[in-house]
Amino acid sequence: MSIYFPGTDLLTKYTTTVNNFPAHEDPVSVTCWLKLSTTLTRQAVIALNASGTYTTTLGYSTSTSNLSCWSLTNTTIVSTPFPGVNQWIFIAYTFDGTTHSMSTNDGSRTTATPTMAPGAVSSVQIGSDSFSDVINSGYIEDLRVYDRALSASEVSTIYNSGGTDYILDGLIFWLPMNQFYDGQTIDASSMKDFSQYGHVISLTGTAPTGAVGVTDTIRRAYM
Repeated sequence: MSIYFPGTDLLTKYTTTVNNFPAHEDPVSVTCWLKLSTTLTRQAVIALNASGTYTTTLGYSTSTSNLSCWSLTNTTIVSTPFPGVNQWIFIAYTFDGTTHSMSTNDGSRTTATPTMAPGAVSSVQIGSDSFSDVINSGYIEDLRVYDRALSASEVSTIYNSGGTDYILDGLIFWLPMNQFYDGQTIDASSMKDFSQYGHVISLTGTAPTGAVGVTDTIRRAYM
């Protein structure tokens, strides 16, 4: 299953306070499935908010017309071509402390090496960011954050397994979303972090709803 963000409420986002995430300049990986129906607005899947002005946001950027990671000042960290609307896309972003890498659908990786300023990550936002770049009529599924750079083979395994993999080393935040049902109202109490840390999640704005996702099909084929 997945979460559907209609985009009608610009305040809608999930937020959690964290104290175990890598610092802004340390290795990290983010993977998820995403399906967008429009590219008219900038849309943030997840924002890792660090102290000061340092934030890493993953989503669709109107500045590059690509899937990108960008900073709080809208500076592109790394980007990769956007395959298109109305289709499920698997996104993988990794940072090993030097090289940022981004890919879609287990394809070739785009890399860049901008230096990341130091800063402790203190909160995470899902489905939007501090600038109300809310997901606009789109879906998110199986969102993960690791405190290390995943290898290419690990990314491939996650992509192909539909959530049945057991890549748990370094997994510090995990929203599989397979506990939802189609049409369910996903309030804060329904949203669970299935990592070992079990971060408590709050909701601002109108609650999104559950919807049939891509990993339901992948999981059946993989098992």
